[in-house]
Amino acid sequence: MKITANAGRKGAMSRNTRAYGSLLAVVLLGCIAASAQIEMQHPTGEEKNAIGVSAFIGPSLSRNAYFYGIFAEYDRLLTSKWTLGVAVDASWEPVHAAKADRSLSLTLSGGYSLTRRLSAQLLYEKEFARNGSDTNYHWQSTNGDNSVGVCASYTFWEKGRHGLALSFGLERDITASETSANFMLGYAFSF
Repeated sequence: MKITANAGRKGAMSRNTRAYGSLLAVVLLGCIAASAQIEMQHPTGEEKNAIGVSAFIGPSLSRNAYFYGIFAEYDRLLTSKWTLGVAVDASWEPVHAAKADRSLSLTLSGGYSLTRRLSAQLLYEKEFARNGSDTNYHWQSTNGDNSVGVCASYTFWEKGRHGLALSFGLERDITASETSANFMLGYAFSF
């Protein structure tokens, strides 16, 4: 599951931006009918590895903001129930009509399979690059935000080595003292 780092970003969203974000979230959630994540797609059969891509969106629960993004992930099945994963993600947070703060982060996750299709994960995320108002909208390496989170995922479709999953997660940005929610749709390939 992807956790976004969004500390230090300021700016009020317009009513239209909030409406657009809310509509996008409702459409995304309505289309996928649940929440989950890529790491929920465990390797099938004898496969012990999975790679995947996901898209996510979520509101900040601490302030009037939302974010969205994509990430690529690798998961390794350690035992029949436990997984370990690493992901790189890119996220955007609109700050006003023409600008969005952007960040790149590295996420480490550990997961446990509650059932064949339902899993739970604990995550740690570290932001390592930022392009936003605090960097004059130029990419800069940064010792950015530190976040921790918890996620629940459900694999709703599997065919051979391919799978689709939905997830819902809660994140706490330790650096900025902010909390946010994540809704994710992901594809995984097991090998």
